[in-house]
Amino acid sequence: MSYDFNKLLSDAVSEVSRISKMQTNRDVEGLIEILKDEKSGSRSEATLALGNIGDLRAVEPLIQSLKDKDASVRRVVADALGKLQDERAVDPLNKALIDPDDEVRRRAAEALGNIKSKKI
Repeated sequence: MSYDFNKLLSDAVSEVSRISKMQTNRDVEGLIEILKDEKSGSRSEATLALGNIGDLRAVEPLIQSLKDKDASVRRVVADALGKLQDERAVDPLNKALIDPDDEVRRRAAEALGNIKSKKI
């Protein structure tokens, strides 16, 4: 199997650019759709954008993404939920404390700390 690395790189750059524009335009619904993309890199970039936008419509879809098959996606989901600081994420983040990936567990703990510090 042969890969055209220039094409792969071009596609990746195009996807990041598209997601960046969606973030700039605050296209929360479009970014939420990308959470279902087959490419983990796209799901991660969309997650980062949703965390940066800070719109609470993203909380439930991000909670679902805590179950993503890719640990790298689950890591950034925990970060995004910590930024959003919505109490709906507390129980799912508590469950993420037993994730097989130690970095997901660490980030879930940090996110819970961010959410609890909002209450103070």
